[in-house]
Amino acid sequence: MLDNHFIENAINQCVEEIVRWFICDSVELLDYVLDDDPCNPQYSANTVYCRLKTYLLFRQLYYNDTIITIDELLLNSGYTESDIEIFYKMRRKEAPLYYRDRNSKSDFNLLSIGQQLADVKMLDPKGDYIFLYTGRADIPRVSTHYTSDGYLITITYDDNNIISKIDFELI
Repeated sequence: MLDNHFIENAINQCVEEIVRWFICDSVELLDYVLDDDPCNPQYSANTVYCRLKTYLLFRQLYYNDTIITIDELLLNSGYTESDIEIFYKMRRKEAPLYYRDRNSKSDFNLLSIGQQLADVKMLDPKGDYIFLYTGRADIPRVSTHYTSDGYLITITYDDNNIISKIDFELI
């Protein structure tokens, strides 16, 4: 029978290897996005953004990492402010392709601190509510929502699923 410590160590090594491949692929895709034809892009800046956001969340939960923004990650990885500006410009350009059937920012203006998670889910059933499905208490209680007019809405909830904060970010 295998020792639990041995199994845990093997799992950790596997996870770290998968994460290494994941970030390498994400950075390679980012390089393609930055070199892509802006008039006829072949690569998705939004896919890169979502992958980097997932990577940051993993690093925060698994390693207690302090890098909290994609910009900070990219700058620490050798990308320039100009690269980051091009990256976000490409995201804004492709956003209508992905989110044309979504709500607009003004729809989310109807929400306010103190309302319930159920109100948010009614407004945007396609939102990302991952904290509800993990069964883990250490994952931030936030939902994310993309709008048809190019905004990322991040909503933070308290332990009773009541909205405690709403952030609007133009992507």
